[in-house]
Formats: sequence, C-alpha cells, structure tokens
Amino acid sequence: MLSFVEVEKYLRSLRECIDKVQEESTASEKYLLAANAFSQIQEHIPTLATHQSLSRYVEKLIAFLAHSLMEDPENELDEKRQLCQSICTHLMMKGDVETLSMDQFGSHVLQSTLQCGTLFEHQGLNLSEPLQYFAATVEDRCLFRMLHHQSGSHVLRSLIKAIACAVHAEPFRSAKRKPTEKIEVLLHAKHELDEWRFARLERWADLFCKDLGGSFSTSQSSSTVCLVLKMCQKRPGSNVSHLCNKVLEHCFLRCTESKTLSFAAQECLEICSNEDFNRVFKTMVATRAQELSENQFGNYVIQSIIGHRYFQTSHLEELLNTTDIGNLLLSPSAALIWRLCEAAVTLGTGQALFVKKLMSTLNISSYTVKDSKKKGSKDKNSRAKEGQRSDGAPSPDSPDNADERSVEETPTDDGSDMDASKGQLWLALTSCKPPEKTRIHLRATGASILLHMLKFERKLIVNVLSDFKHFLRILKSNARLVDFATDRHYSRVLQLMLDRRQGLLTEKQVKRLFKYLKPHLFDLAMDTNGAFVLSSLFQASPLQLRRSLLTELAPHSKEIMNRNKKFAGIIHLDSFCKSESVWTKQQKPGESVRTLFKDIINPES
Repeated sequence: MLSFVEVEKYLRSLRECIDKVQEESTASEKYLLAANAFSQIQEHIPTLATHQSLSRYVEKLIAFLAHSLMEDPENELDEKRQLCQSICTHLMMKGDVETLSMDQFGSHVLQSTLQCGTLFEHQGLNLSEPLQYFAATVEDRCLFRMLHHQSGSHVLRSLIKAIACAVHAEPFRSAKRKPTEKIEVLLHAKHELDEWRFARLERWADLFCKDLGGSFSTSQSSSTVCLVLKMCQKRPGSNVSHLCNKVLEHCFLRCTESKTLSFAAQECLEICSNEDFNRVFKTMVATRAQELSENQFGNYVIQSIIGHRYFQTSHLEELLNTTDIGNLLLSPSAALIWRLCEAAVTLGTGQALFVKKLMSTLNISSYTVKDSKKKGSKDKNSRAKEGQRSDGAPSPDSPDNADERSVEETPTDDGSDMDASKGQLWLALTSCKPPEKTRIHLRATGASILLHMLKFERKLIVNVLSDFKHFLRILKSNARLVDFATDRHYSRVLQLMLDRRQGLLTEKQVKRLFKYLKPHLFDLAMDTNGAFVLSSLFQASPLQLRRSLLTELAPHSKEIMNRNKKFAGIIHLDSFCKSESVWTKQQKPGESVRTLFKDIINPES
C-alpha cells in the first residue's frame, strides 16, 4: 500500500492525464483511468477528500466513473459496480462522516459519491449497507448541526436523495442527457425500495417538524425540510400529509416576514394535494391577497399560487376582484400583474375582467369593455362601415386614420377630441401609468403584460391593435423607434406583433412598419435585439419588401455577417448578394403558397 506522501505524488502526476481525458475520451478510457487511480489511493480516500487541492482530483475521478456508466451502461458494468461499491464503503463506513460532512472540501466529495452511487443503484447496485450506516451515524451524531451548516446541509440533501434513490445528475450531466430532466422524473422505478429508506426519511421529517421555528430559521434548513417532505410524498401511501399541512400553515402565516419562509411556502405548495391547495387559497390567500401582493416576499407566494397546477378559473377571478393592481404596476411586485395576465391566457378566462381593471387603472376611459352579447348585430353592421374584418381586426383597405373599433368606446369625461387620444393606449401600457401626452416610458412590466395580453380574444384587444399604428407615429416623431425595436423587452413585443401565426398585423400594416424602420435597417441589423425584429419582419413581409430589405442591407453584408451570422442566414443575405435572380427563385414558392391561400388568410382583401 502506498503511503500518503506517495499517493499525493501519484495524484499530482495524473494531472495532465486527467485534463486530457476530461476534454475528449471514450467511456472505457474514463473508467480505466478511474479504476487504475482508485486501486492506488482507495485506502486514503477519506484523508484525500478533505485536502484542499487533492480533493478535486478525487471528485474528477468519481465524475469519470459516473460518466463511464452514463455513456456506456452495458460494457464492464460489473467492474464499474464493484468500484463504486468500494468508493462508497471507504468514504461512508471507514471515514469520519461528521468531519467529512462539515468540511468545505470533504462535503463536495461526499456529494459526488452519493450522486454517483445513486446512478449505479439505478443499474442494479445495492448500496443499502453503506447508506444505512451513513444515515444512522448522521442521525446519532450531527443531524441538526448538518441541517443548518453551510456545507453539511448540502451533504444532508444529497443523502436524502440517495436514500430515496432520486438521481440528481447535474454534476455528471452529459451532452446526451436532456437539461430539463428533474429529480421527480428520475425517481427509481425498477424495483421496490427497501422499507428502511422511507422509514428513515419519515422519521427525519417528523423530527424536523417538531420545531418549525428552528427548522425554517435559515435558507439551508428550509430547503432540506422541504426536500425530505417532497421525497416522502413520492412514496405511495406516504403518511406525511399532516406534516405538509402543518408546514404550509406555519409558512403561509409568516411568509411576509422573510425570504426563507416565502421560499418554504412556495416549495410546500408543490407537494400539496388539490384539496389542500383549495383550502390554503380560501383560508390563507384570498383573505389577504392584497397584503401578500404588496409585500416583497409575499408576492412571490402569490406568483407561485398563480402558476400552480391546481390554479383554476375561480381562483383567478377571486384574485382579480380582490387585488388592486394600480398599487402594483410601478412597485417591485409588478410581475404579479403579468402573471395574472398569463394565467388568463392559459385558462382562457378572466380576460375581459383583466382588460377592464387594467384600463381603469391606467385611466384609459376612452376604451370601455362592454358585454359583446348585448351588442349583437350592431357590431356586424358597423364593421363593414368601419372597414373591419369579421374577426374585429382592421381591414387592410381601411384608411390609415380610420376609427377602427370593435370594443365599444365611450368619450372621455372632459369631452376631449378622440384624435388627441390616439396612441395613448400604448403609451399607457408601456409606461404602466396614465399616459403623459407624448412622453414615452419603456418599462419591462409593460412589455410582459403586452406579450400575454396580445394573446387574448381578438375582440378584447382590437383597440390595442388599432392604436398600435398611432403609437408607431409617436415613436417616430420622438426619435424613439430604434430604442423601441432594440429594447430587450419590447423587441419581443414587436416580434409577436409580426408573427404571422398570430395574425395581429395585416400586410398593409407590415408595409407601414417597414417604411418607418427602413432608414434604420443597418442599425437594427447590428443590434442583437434589433436583428430578431428584422428577422420577424422579413418572415412577415411579401416578396417585394423582402427584396427591398435585402437591397438596403447588401452594401453592409460583410459587417452584418461578421456581427450576426445567424441573422444573415435567416434572411438569406449571402445568397442574395451572390445572385439576386437565384434568391428570387428560392423565394417564389413561399410567395405563391401565400397567394394561393389569400382568401383564407384574409377573406375581405
């Protein structure tokens, strides 16, 4: 057996080899390197794990073993299992678990070992013996110290996942593994888990919940308690529902006090049943919705409620009726408003109520949403006079300054001329406050609201669509059009407006937008957000406009391709510069299909 000094020299000599294998190598090469190295150092693994620099080599070798299994789960499987068993035994049964768990470097090695071991348990390896010993030692000697310890809490959460056989593969993720996989998806399902595993977890959950004040006093302990409850809930017939309800009540009543309790309330919501969710909403949310919404911590709980899988139409309407969104629009809790807007799109209801409250808040009295059923045939007859399509959108043939209305408009209280209010709707929506003549504010909250509101029923947003052209003129006259198109948030709004699948703009309106943007095409093309807008404009434009756009950009093709090769590829800038006639032939099939279905796309044109 090598001495520790010899082991240290040996590991340092492997540095170049480890770096080389880390870059690119086969699963077999990774396994061979790990097997050869551990055969020399296995007796000193607990000591190496707490070493400031050598612990990193141990971590990398464990990662090689994990990758060799993930990339090739068939070849040399028995040998890989034996190596994993040996590593787990030396660390968990022969090492000082308490010292390793609390150590800055040892905790990382322990976490990697637990995660690697769980991967192997999914391949038939049984690690019950070292895991039981580890768990019993932790419970007897340092469970509550680890619960609050910066390093120990991470080890404790890794141990909980290992006991539940839940893979947390983040440190070992390979290119083949999808990044969206979650712990819940990867729970062990190949065979029944030993009874001791969940018995241990349920006992820990019970111990933690005996002192909720202490267990939720730090962010680390809160994460651990929520995790153990979540793992217990995954077991069929689990008996921790009463603990979940106890934690929910404790956290919801105090969620406005700290970020820690707010986080815990959100986490516990994810594991509650439909019945529990409705009870919590009725007794702890609906009665204090405004208070929670305006609080810097409580508003995150409301957002979690809105995004919950059990959030229903009745919940949305209750929140819309009890929440004063006027106090939230310009506050740090403004995200709650677009979450409500998003829920209205997802659930397909509450949209008219949302529009009504928003317009009232923004003091847009010129646009009042009325019940469309009462209007009946009146709107159908007026659409032809106003130059509108049957779905309420403006017709391409309608004059530029026509009053396009599908939702009834009532004059402002001061009797001001309607022309004075043109563009004011978008000014209000982008600034999240009543409009100030032609003063333009581009607030991120307004963009988020618009991104979801533009997906509402067409009859509810016709005034928003018809007001857009007036807003563009205001932007142009104030030299803010480029700012709008290159803004991180509002460039996405423009892309949505130009998306042909949404059908928000007619061809005439696309041409008008192109006319306004034409003097700034190069500036937009050189900006990341502006390039996205131009890509959408290109896709929405007829052949003539596409040619005009490329003609303007062609003299700057080299600069554009050096700056944004992807954008240049989308608009086929290179092929246009090489041969305009070939490019035209490539574009014609798409144009002919659009012409063929012209009557379906725009029956009134």
